[in-house]
Amino acid sequence: MAGGQFDRLSYCVSEVAAARGASIQQVALAWLLTRSPAVIPIPGTAVISELEANVAAGAMRLNPMEMSMIAERYGRLPPPVDAISQVMVPRVPARDDATV
Repeated sequence: MAGGQFDRLSYCVSEVAAARGASIQQVALAWLLTRSPAVIPIPGTAVISELEANVAAGAMRLNPMEMSMIAERYGRLPPPVDAISQVMVPRVPARDDATV
C-alpha cells in the first residue's frame, strides 16, 4: 500500500489498535490479511523489530465487530486521488454543435 494509502487506512484502524494495545501498522496489516486470501501485502521492514511486529500482525485475528468497524470507516473515505489516475482519465474534447 503506497504511503498515502496507508495514511488513509491508519485513520480506520486507530481505534482498534488502541483497544488492543497494538500498533496501527499491525492492525492495518491484520485487516488486509483477513479481508481476502488473494491480498498479499508486502510491508516495508528495515529492522528486526519491524519484522517481528509484522509476523505478530499475521497471527492477529480481528473479530467480526472489528472487521466491520474498520470496513465501515474505510468505506466512508473519499476515493484516493493519485497522479497516475489523473493521467489515465480520458479527456473528451468539447463539442461545439454549431460546427457539426
